Amino acid sequence: EGDRVKEIQVKRQDAATNWIWGAFKMPGRILHQLAALWRERDRRDEYIGTLINAYLAAGGEAYGVRAGVSYVDVGTFNGYRTALRLLEEGVASEQRQTAMLVGGAHPHVPVVPGEGA
Repeated sequence: EGDRVKEIQVKRQDAATNWIWGAFKMPGRILHQLAALWRERDRRDEYIGTLINAYLAAGGEAYGVRAGVSYVDVGTFNGYRTALRLLEEGVASEQRQTAMLVGGAHPHVPVVPGEGA
């Protein structure tokens, strides 16, 4: 199935791969579909990954792009500092960003920071 995403393994110690997803790119209509699905599921999805899994199970499509060499969690103080250091060193600007393309997005279109789509 090439780049097609089968599932996101959320918070699993026994994950089948070492992939880390970092971003989504999707049309607004897909975002609205995800919001509607979240409401239909009584807002029980704590993580977007479980919601995407429900979307995929209902026939939705998502495509992954293998890219990038560094991952940091900028939601933590240490991760944020590491990200700043990587930017200062120029590492982040030289690598492609990791992305998952959901729904109508073309699977081979790279996602560029600040693209706004």
